[in-house]
Amino acid sequence: MIKPILAGLWAVAVLSGAIFFFAGSSSEEASVETEEIVSASDLENFALAPISVTLIREGKVKGYLILEAAFSILKDKKETPIPVDNILRDVVHDVLFGDKTIDPDRLDKIDLESLRDRLRDGVNAMLGEESVHEILIQRVDYLSKEDVRDNRLRRG
Repeated sequence: MIKPILAGLWAVAVLSGAIFFFAGSSSEEASVETEEIVSASDLENFALAPISVTLIREGKVKGYLILEAAFSILKDKKETPIPVDNILRDVVHDVLFGDKTIDPDRLDKIDLESLRDRLRDGVNAMLGEESVHEILIQRVDYLSKEDVRDNRLRRG
């Protein structure tokens, strides 16, 4: 007689604990999602046209790195003395032109997370405070100097 009562109390305790645990975690997740929705309404997306950056190695033009990216920026930072897309292009050029670790023969080895962080930090430094929230890198390509010359000769 005591065993069924203890088993029943044990089941009630386990179910109560599970309900308490899962009810608490779902409300926390819901509040985080609500914050993201509110902050997403304050963002504006900028998709940049492809940007080509000259890669110079050992004093010679090696080729051209082509990057396509999109940025999410706070709407109130959109109004700046310099257009935001010009700031974005400037930071992309600064970061990519100055990065001597980029090996055009091994583009698969580019650390995209590090690249995103450097781009975000550069734009935020120019605009002040945390203005850029998300950077999506859509494409990274490389054209060697010889490829560009061959394409020019074919057209010409």
